[in-house]
Amino acid sequence: MITIGVFGAKDSIDAIYDVGQEFSDEAKLLYYAYEKKEDTPEMVKNHIHEVDVVLYSGRVPFNIVSSSMTVEKPSVYLPHNGTCIYRTLWDINQSGLSIEHISFDTINEDEIREIFKELGISDRYIKVFEYDGDIDYERLAQFHIDQWTQNNSYVAVTCLYKTYEILTALGISAFRVKLTKSLIRQVIDSAISKATNTKLKANQIAIIIINIDRFKERIKGYASEYEIQKLKLKFNEKLIDYAEKIQGSIFTFGADEYLIFTTEGVLEGSKNEIIRKNFIESIQQNLNLSVSIGIGYGKSAYEAENNGRIGLHHAKEAGGNCAFIVDSAKRIRGPLDKTEMLDYALNSSSDIIASLCRLTGLSAKNISKILSMKEKTGSVISSKDLAFYLNMTERSARRILTALIENDLAHSVGEESISSKGRPRILYQLNL
Repeated sequence: MITIGVFGAKDSIDAIYDVGQEFSDEAKLLYYAYEKKEDTPEMVKNHIHEVDVVLYSGRVPFNIVSSSMTVEKPSVYLPHNGTCIYRTLWDINQSGLSIEHISFDTINEDEIREIFKELGISDRYIKVFEYDGDIDYERLAQFHIDQWTQNNSYVAVTCLYKTYEILTALGISAFRVKLTKSLIRQVIDSAISKATNTKLKANQIAIIIINIDRFKERIKGYASEYEIQKLKLKFNEKLIDYAEKIQGSIFTFGADEYLIFTTEGVLEGSKNEIIRKNFIESIQQNLNLSVSIGIGYGKSAYEAENNGRIGLHHAKEAGGNCAFIVDSAKRIRGPLDKTEMLDYALNSSSDIIASLCRLTGLSAKNISKILSMKEKTGSVISSKDLAFYLNMTERSARRILTALIENDLAHSVGEESISSKGRPRILYQLNL
């Protein structure tokens, strides 16, 4: 069963608790109410080991925690938008107050104005204090007070309970944005889904295949077998240190290849990305060697190793000294930690990719790479850009562009002058 840690103001916790009972067969919800929003990071730190996923009652506590600490477990928050805003406007109207003059805080301004437009209400006198991050309750309250001082027709709408208390104590008409049951259900569902996926990843096998680039060439100049053995010992020392940090078991294949068995859950996260990057850099700087790494995920050791071999092949193809990941869905990411890193599918299971393959005659791999490159860099490229990201010659890149142009999937949009010398590069707009 999934355990969800719910962190937020007491009134929000109470609203979440009522809906949370509906999920008793799927998840166990643990509730942690704070007195002040600034207490959230310490509360999360003290209780993170008890939960599988963190649910925040709003964007404010989520932002406070995100800016002050790294939470390795999945996190979601309840956005004060959509149905919450409609409900608040209904409450204001039912109380007999006008909704012509309202000051809002901590809600997206575009969304508020869109809702007013949908309702056919003028948003001319709407004031919004929109911000990202943490802010004093008092400063938010002052924003509403300033509007009310200029025109006491203003009604204040706040997402923070303490701010609401300050305003009502001053006699200002104030409303607290309340969470709707439908929104709470939706976010609890999302939390369960994220935690389930994380658990599946944690149990999925990961195999890292490490190959020393051009090892036989590198050792040709060594004076004796002793020198070679000393080099191997130094390499093995660094390899063991890396395996220990990722909780893996090492198996040796020949003189230049090694397999490390671990799990996908251990490898995911920024911390392990840094460990891998440091390992590659340490090998290069201290031993004057480089390694190609293929990381494969799978439900079985066979599937994980097969995917790792595919990743290793791509790392070698990219020139070595880099790493590629292939997951169980046959999606590949790499070269990791490089500016040209792409994320694309290896097969043509996607209807869009399959149709583009049939239309252009290009491989699913190249089509997927182009789509990934477009998402990362934009739709305007040169043949040099395409060659860089697809790891091919510019001549080959021009052939691919020709195939795209012939099928109305790209067209020339101008030229780019790099310097006063030489011909300018032709720029193409991708229409995939």
